[in-house]
Order: sequence, then C-alpha cells, then structure tokens
Amino acid sequence: MQVTVIGTGYVGLVTAIGLADAKHDVVCVDLNKERMEQLAQGIAPITEEGIEEALQKNQSRLTFTTEYPLSDLYLVAVGTPERADGSCDLSAVQAVVKLIHSIQPDAAVVMKSTVPPGTTESLQEMYPSLRFAMVPEFLREGTAIRDMRNPHRVVIGTHDQGLAESLADLFKTNAPIVHVDPTTAELTKYAANSFLAVKISFINEIARLADIVGADVEDVAHGIGLDPRIGPAFLKAGAGYGGSCFPKDIAALTTLAQRQGEHLHVIEAADRTNEAQLEYVLQKSIHDRVSGLLC
Repeated sequence: MQVTVIGTGYVGLVTAIGLADAKHDVVCVDLNKERMEQLAQGIAPITEEGIEEALQKNQSRLTFTTEYPLSDLYLVAVGTPERADGSCDLSAVQAVVKLIHSIQPDAAVVMKSTVPPGTTESLQEMYPSLRFAMVPEFLREGTAIRDMRNPHRVVIGTHDQGLAESLADLFKTNAPIVHVDPTTAELTKYAANSFLAVKISFINEIARLADIVGADVEDVAHGIGLDPRIGPAFLKAGAGYGGSCFPKDIAALTTLAQRQGEHLHVIEAADRTNEAQLEYVLQKSIHDRVSGLLC
C-alpha cells in the first residue's frame, strides 16, 4: 500500500519510518523544504534512539517532498498547538484535510494528530466523500522507534469497516487491536496522557508530605509500585511533567469539558499540583543549599 504521511515532525517521521520498516512505500510531505532535503540525505532532524539508522535503512521506501501526491491513504500528523484560552488549534489539520479533499475527494484520511473528541466526526460531516479514521499515537520520547515497531496496543477509530480492516493490516502487530468509533479513539489518547499526568502529580504530592514527616519518597514509590494495580511507571518524584504533549493535551481536554459544562476535577487538580511543583522544587533546592553552607 502506498501511504502518504503529512507532517514530518516527531509523530509523522516516526510513523513513516515504522511503516517503511513494514515494507510499505511511504511519501512524506512537509512544507519545510530544508527539512525534506535533510531527510532525503538520511539526516534526522529530531533526536531519538535509533532513528537515524532506521531512516537510512529505509531510504529506498521513503520519499520526501513538499508536493501533495495522489495516494491510497493519507495520514495527517501536523501540529495541534495550544491556543491562549487552552483550547486546541486545529487550523493546520483543517487546512490539510481541505487540501486532500481538493486533490482526491474520495481518499482515506487517517488522523494521527492529537485532536479533541468529536473532531474527526466534524470533519466527516464537512467532507462526506472522504473516508475518515482516527488512529492515535502512543509514542514515548526516547523509545519512539521501538514503540512504533512493538506497540502496546493499536486503537483504530472509524465507522468504515473496510478502512478499519485496511488499517489493521497496515499497522499489523502482535499487540491488541482495539476497534472503536473516532470520538472514542480521540478520547482514549487524551485519557492516557491525563492518567499518566495524574500519577506524576500524585507522587509529587506524596513527596511533599514525605519531606514534612521525614519519609523517603523513593521507598514509598517502590513500595506502592510493586502493587500490580498501580505499577512503578511514572512514580518518580521531581519537578513535574512538561514537554510538548502533556500540558497542551490536558489544557485541551479540560477546556473542552468546561465548555460542555463539566469539570474534570481529578485532572484539573493534577494540573494545579504540577504548576506549583517546579516552584516547590526550586525553593527546596535553595533551602538545602543554604542549609549546607551554614553547616
């Protein structure tokens, strides 16, 4: 199957390389001409374990261009940044879908960009001749190539049975394949990131209490992490979560909920804890340093 991936940022590039690994011919489209030339030379613009080796190994199956080709399948992996009000900026996604429709109005369009629940359904209403699906990414920074090759699960959200079967074959894996509707797939992505953020904020609150009562938070985390219902991942106390995903995804989800008249109290509390955590860590560091000097 010839696949076109639109957007060669973190998600788009890793997805394209993973599909090329699986023997698919992949056309990568990005308006950044310099980046396309760099990628065509086998030079990765992002830092990720194994990405440059995988890029060079699959050069014969990867094409890099600034022009939109006719394709069996378009994967949309453009940015969805946070707006000033906390909502998700979908302008790039909307522009790409509009362009695809003008080129090939009966194309299959798969959303890889993280978009708020209901987005894919809205796009389907706007462009009824296109065939839509949402297949969220669950890549971890540092292990993204490994995660693409060996995912924990593949979530396919579509009402089109034929497209669902094609995507199950495209992303063929030994991991569970979860077939749902597009809105459920979109919410699954946000729910996963939000739950991990809650774990981080939870252990950071326990760390603050541990400082007060004289306990060792690392031992506490080890003790509770041995419970299989909890697990050890994301229980490392520190400065909180940051990066390009968690903050914007949580802002988009909580803003969407509030506009629907709902409050996601647990997630909102986790975000407030995270906002205060960096200041707490800085103050603790200053206090410890001053105490050390006085000693």
